[in-house]
Amino acid sequence: DQPPASGLGLIMIRACMDTVEVERSPAGTTVLMDRLLGRKPVFASADDNGPGLAPAAAPRTFRVELQRSPRPRLTVAGSVDASTIVEFRRRLQVASRGGTLPLELDLAQVEVLASAGVQALHELTEQMAADNLEARLIAPPGCAARYVLQLTGLDHLLAPERPGREVTRRSGVADSMR
Repeated sequence: DQPPASGLGLIMIRACMDTVEVERSPAGTTVLMDRLLGRKPVFASADDNGPGLAPAAAPRTFRVELQRSPRPRLTVAGSVDASTIVEFRRRLQVASRGGTLPLELDLAQVEVLASAGVQALHELTEQMAADNLEARLIAPPGCAARYVLQLTGLDHLLAPERPGREVTRRSGVADSMR
């Protein structure tokens, strides 16, 4: 069952703002938006000649697949880092319809979850909690994302594991999830 179609207003607002809170009441809906003004970061490296611009990195693999339902499931694969964060944030907003739907985020195939991705997940969970919605993260034992979620305090959002289910890692080794 698909939820009723809605406009793109909240998606656009959240794409332009740093934080958005939606409060619904019988008297109406209130939207609080914040935007921090600043400059984009410049990535630099140091070598024998002193600091300078870092050479352009080869693009990393990044794939996202959306399964639409009343609780959409977004499956992410590859690297979630500074080079993919804009697309990752956009896909999170589209999947949750601008934060109006609960979201299940499958990170089992994520190879790199850098600080930019962690920040986006913290923001997503804060946004959804403020709107009384739930974000569930899927990251089985042994996957890179699970270690990062544990280190950053996001592991409380992990979906409960199903006993006896096996997950095959890229190396072909099967882990039993119990």
